[in-house]
Amino acid sequence: MITQILSQAVESGASDIIISPGNYPAIKKSGEIVYLKEYDILTGELIEKEILSIIPETMRNNLKEDLELDFSLSLQWHGRLRVNAFKQKGGFGLVFRTIPTDIPEFDTLGIPDVIKSFSDRKAGLVLITGWVGSGKSTTLASLINEINKHHKKHIITI
Repeated sequence: MITQILSQAVESGASDIIISPGNYPAIKKSGEIVYLKEYDILTGELIEKEILSIIPETMRNNLKEDLELDFSLSLQWHGRLRVNAFKQKGGFGLVFRTIPTDIPEFDTLGIPDVIKSFSDRKAGLVLITGWVGSGKSTTLASLINEINKHHKKHIITI
């Protein structure tokens, strides 16, 4: 069931998928939360079963001890997801964040050119801050892509 929800959400362009006990599965798309009412309301037991089916066996003890776990998940044909599993009232919950496979060109992000000039620096520290979903990772990926395109001897990968 969880892979079906995730596939549907990624195909629809959702940025986040929210799985919470006592609620319908939900997606966040264009900043709006949309409940997927074609699915049943989820129970804590069902969510726990689904979590155990997607996390690596080596991480199951970490989840049971810490009551929270961050990991990544690859969906065949759909890319990758960043996942946070956590214990809350009523059982476990899950939040998935889609990770786009394509890095956008820096000039398409609407970021001031002075930020792009950071890719020409030889040394230093750059901090990119902002709220959840504000584009921090996208900005950094785009900056690293600029460095890799224009400074071939300094190839950076993450």
